This record gives sequence, C-alpha cells and structure tokens, in this order.
Amino acid sequence: MSATITISKIVLASVSLAALAGGALATTLQDLPRGAHPGECYSHVQTPATYRTVREAVAQPPLVSWREIPAVYETVTKQVLASPGRVDYETVPAVMGTREHWVEHPGPDRVVETPAVYRWVEKRVQVSAAHLEWRPGHAARGYGEGYGQGVSVRPTGEVMCRVLVPARYEIRRVRVLVKPATTCVVKGASTHERIVEHIVVTPEHRVPHPVAPVYRSVTERVLVTPARREQVTTARPPRYVEKRVEASPAHAGWTRIACKAPVAPPYHPRPRPRPAPAPLPAPRPHGGQCHTHTVCEDVPVAPAYVP
Repeated sequence: MSATITISKIVLASVSLAALAGGALATTLQDLPRGAHPGECYSHVQTPATYRTVREAVAQPPLVSWREIPAVYETVTKQVLASPGRVDYETVPAVMGTREHWVEHPGPDRVVETPAVYRWVEKRVQVSAAHLEWRPGHAARGYGEGYGQGVSVRPTGEVMCRVLVPARYEIRRVRVLVKPATTCVVKGASTHERIVEHIVVTPEHRVPHPVAPVYRSVTERVLVTPARREQVTTARPPRYVEKRVEASPAHAGWTRIACKAPVAPPYHPRPRPRPAPAPLPAPRPHGGQCHTHTVCEDVPVAPAYVP
C-alpha cells in the first residue's frame, strides 16, 4: 500500500515538473486529463492542422450581345367618317277644337216646418210614493218587559209608532205627443246653361327626322411593331479552380505514454543520505505512441485536483 502511494506521488510530481517546464502548453489544472489512475503518465502534444485540396466551380459572367429588330408594318382598310349623322326636326302646329257641355245652376232652397201633434188621454198617475213615517199610538202592554230585572220605569204617556204609508194614485187627463215637430228643406227648381269652350286637340310638337352618317373606305399603312434593339444573353460554363481548405484545425491535448516509475527506497527508522538515482533507459517507441524522458525526483507533491 505504501509503495503504491509513493509511486503516485512520484508520477504527480513528474507531471507537475513537466507542466511547469512547458507553461505555454498547459496553463491551468483544468487542462489536465481527467480520470487518470495511479501509475499512468500523459504527455501534452500539439496536433497540427490538416488540409485538403478541393475543386470549386466559379461562375462566369454571361456573354451579352445586341440584336436589331426592324419595324413591322401592314396595310389595313378602314371606314372613315365622311359626314356625321344628324337629326332634323319638323315643327307641327297645334290643332284646335271646340267642346260643348251643360252647366246646372241649382235654385234657392226653402225651409218647411211641420208642427207637433198632441192628444189628451186619461191615465193613472202616482201622486205620492209609498214611504215610512212616525205617527202617535198606544202601548199594547206594560213597560216591565225587556229592561231586565231590578229596573223600574214610568211611562210618560207619549207613544210614537213607525207606520208604512202606501203609494197614492189618481186618474188624470194627460196631453200626450203623437207626432213631433219636423223641419225639412225643399230645394228650388234648377236651371241649365249651355257652354261652348275652345280646346287644344293636338298640341304643337316637333317631329325628328334622323339622317344617317356617311362613311368611306380608306387604305393606309400602319405600324404594327416599332423597331427595337434586343439584348441577347448567352450563358458561359463555369470555371473550376483548386482551393486548399482546412480539413481539421490544429489542437493540443494529452496522450497516454508508457513510463516506468523508479523503485521506492526501503524504509529506515533513521534518516540517512540517499544515493543519486541512475538514469532510466529510454523506452522503445512503438507505432502511434509518443514518449517523453522524465526524471523522477523527491519533490513536494501538489495536492490532487478534484473536479
């Protein structure tokens, strides 16, 4: 267990010396590889950028030329207005006539009044209606009843009775209306008058007489398409050039190498001077591996970085 701890300290010390010696490559502890196990060695290497040659098409401007197109004419025959159309009006005078009709003039009205007709009849007439009245009377029995026991009264001698007086009728001679008076209006005799008036049978008016327009045929040469200059564009094939482009950028990183840690000296209870360590033989490189010759010394161990 103690040998493993000593080897780990030596490896970490070697890595710290390499980091301090090449400060331009490893700057911080975050750049160190993670997940390293005791007894492993890593070398900080620079991988250069790689390039490749590509063939790129470059578009060429088209060829531009001009073409002259002449004007196009054609001969056409069309109708030309020689005399425009018009409307002539003829004035027709009015036609007069007479009309005869009779007018009635009513005569004066007179009012005739007829007097009312009456006759005398005998009929039973009610003189007075049935009604109740008070009349003096006599008591039929004493005053002891109806007032309760222990109450004594004395009559004054005056007795009044409520009496129903029947209606009274008489036979009288009465004047009765047989026919009421009437008033009527009697119209007078009317007279008739013959009237003759002049009327317009047909009013004055204007009769239109349209005159058709006159056309003539004309043959002329007309321009159909004017002369013009047309641009002709001819496409050119693209031109290919070779261009060197970066395939992968340059980068730095850590790579694992095979290293042999020195054997830890035996433990002695009392300190004594240690012999100088012999140089380690150079490791034999293999294909695809990078090695760095390191010297392990007893130097203070930096604390382990815990991410």
